[in-house]
Amino acid sequence: MHCVIIHQHFSTPAGSTSVRTWHFTKALVENGYEVTVVCGRSDIADTGCTAEIIQGNRSAFIEGVKIIECDVPYSNAFGMRKRMAAFFSFAVRAIGELMKMRADVVYVSSAPLTVAIPGLFAKYIMRIALVFEARDLWPKAPIELGILTNPIFVKAAKLLEKVVVRSSDALIALAPGSVAHFKQLGAKSDICFLPNFSKSVKDGIKNVNPDRAKLRAVYVGAHGIINELDASIDAAEIIENSDKKISLDFYGSGSEQIRFREKVRKKKLLCISFNDSIPKSDVHNVLRAHDVGLLLMKDIEAMRSASSPNKFFDYLAAGLPIICNYEGWLADEIRSNECGLVIGRKPEQLAEALIWLYNNPEAVRLFGQNARHLYEKKYSIDRILTGFIDCIKKAHG
Repeated sequence: MHCVIIHQHFSTPAGSTSVRTWHFTKALVENGYEVTVVCGRSDIADTGCTAEIIQGNRSAFIEGVKIIECDVPYSNAFGMRKRMAAFFSFAVRAIGELMKMRADVVYVSSAPLTVAIPGLFAKYIMRIALVFEARDLWPKAPIELGILTNPIFVKAAKLLEKVVVRSSDALIALAPGSVAHFKQLGAKSDICFLPNFSKSVKDGIKNVNPDRAKLRAVYVGAHGIINELDASIDAAEIIENSDKKISLDFYGSGSEQIRFREKVRKKKLLCISFNDSIPKSDVHNVLRAHDVGLLLMKDIEAMRSASSPNKFFDYLAAGLPIICNYEGWLADEIRSNECGLVIGRKPEQLAEALIWLYNNPEAVRLFGQNARHLYEKKYSIDRILTGFIDCIKKAHG
């Protein structure tokens, strides 16, 4: 059985972005599938392809998986016009690669939503079973953020989303809001709820020293418009004017990172740092050196109901308490499982939360234990991978 995966931002653990698809490929191989990945070339990804690019792509075999990297560069620092060009270019290239293969099922992972184009080509032209995954709600999220405003593009994107949802042989939703959204669009196939996950870490519960002299907060992820990290800089200014030894370390990349660094420089803040992305394989080591994880996002409906950020699950696996600044299903998880604090959007509220944790080391310890227990109970990698294989089987019968 041959499964073709189309994911523009695919990466192995050597990269600094999500490795969800990488783990899916490994699970497919272990279950006897032949697996081919068609991907693009992202600045924070590492596809494992190192050969010279010939006729627009290069390929590699890694742990039983054939990876075809199309020469379509992409960066989170790209403006909208350059991003759209990369999205459509990859969709065309992916169709070209599909035409060279025979496959039994095609799994496409969005965003970007344009991966639906080669998915629909596979479904209707090549008669291949289609599995569509929505990591974020496109075009809903960029519309709510004011990024996608052209009425023609908005209408076209909504139509593409509706067609691919109704055409798929199976759907994968990463959040409860995505399940509801698929149903509203008229989904006709099974909807598999498979949230993000994190690879298990030995001794995941972090040992916190009640007499520690410093509280270290960490954020690992994108530094873009949607992440709204300005409040953390203003909170750092409040903390620096207090007598509390608290640090805020940010790791990642994105269109706003240079501005954030410049803002920190102008304010001459020493307790906050914006650092480059780190390989996914190093994330847990970085997290274990910290005491609390930050989950910061713009408060829009698409994020409240349908976001499933990797960092949330990485924090759980590492046994870190979480400070979350937006409402939604993840905030509900934090509250109901007592594994962190849900706060408002003001910098003062973030500063107050960090200072409270600094003053209450026992709460840090208990929140961390509960975080790890929630990971083991609901979000372990084995549980999600089993669900993924079942979903693929449902799609091709």
